[in-house]
Amino acid sequence: GCVRMVWAFMVVNPNQKCLHLLFRIILLNKLPILHITQIGLTKSPDWDSKLHIIYPLPAVMVSTGDKKGNQNILTVAWTGTVCTNPAMVYISVRPERYSYHMIEESGEFVINLTTEKLARATDFCGVRSGRDVDKWKECHLSAKKAQTLEYAPCIEEAPVNIECKVKKIEKLGSHHMFLAEVTAVQA
Repeated sequence: GCVRMVWAFMVVNPNQKCLHLLFRIILLNKLPILHITQIGLTKSPDWDSKLHIIYPLPAVMVSTGDKKGNQNILTVAWTGTVCTNPAMVYISVRPERYSYHMIEESGEFVINLTTEKLARATDFCGVRSGRDVDKWKECHLSAKKAQTLEYAPCIEEAPVNIECKVKKIEKLGSHHMFLAEVTAVQA
């Protein structure tokens, strides 16, 4: 059969929420997700704060928990590997997101890889806030105990769970980057 791929060159204002539409198109149409990184943060004199970026990016579900026992799932596209030895990854999250303070407080999170079966849950967790809805219940997902983390659970239905402990938070602007060491991988 024919391999379907979407390549989109977009000019994105960081304050707009246009990324969700692209992720919906990719996930709901069962398109392969390619890991393509930011290639240029060039400012044009005509477009003040706009960025030139190539999409799509990988969408993952990040599970979090705080010290009070609250848990949540958020969909993140700003993620990737930053170091091989020690194994380190990053996620970038807006400080106003419900999960941000859980990660900041507990110092841990789990990157859960998605599948075609998890496409709707991945989309739902990216457009709904854990302040308003229990995403675990609404998406029929099961939290399982992480091997090396105290507060953040793994998503049992995900094929791969990457357990992470935060080493540093970089306050970059619209998003803060959590640099984390990989402490375990379940597959």
